[in-house]
Amino acid sequence: MDSKINFKLSEIAHGAVQVKLDRAMATVTQNILDLNTAAKAKRKVTLTITIAPDETRSTAQIDVATKTTLAPEESVATTALLGKQNQQVVLNELKSGTPGQTFIDDDGDVKTDTGEPVIEAEKKIIDLQKKAGN
Repeated sequence: MDSKINFKLSEIAHGAVQVKLDRAMATVTQNILDLNTAAKAKRKVTLTITIAPDETRSTAQIDVATKTTLAPEESVATTALLGKQNQQVVLNELKSGTPGQTFIDDDGDVKTDTGEPVIEAEKKIIDLQKKAGN
């Protein structure tokens, strides 16, 4: 079957399809460069061309759509300390690695297992002791 197809992607709709493809490729590239995504995860650009001919089969409406499939952001994990204090639930992220253990932060400050400066935590203990009459 001999045919003469004159339908260049870069020229369809006065270049609008090429613009859509370029935009999709930029989105995929940005996702690849995002350090919060898996480096080797596959990404996809889908170009869908839908052709709807009329009843005479002499013309057709053509719709071109792009779709991107990106790598999701990778999850991050942490450990939390849970409990109740004065009938209220309490949740704090464990910063030290071990419950009850103090640690030295990047600035050289000593902190509690939840990241509170030890000096501030000790003030609270002293205040509670004063209120109790000790």
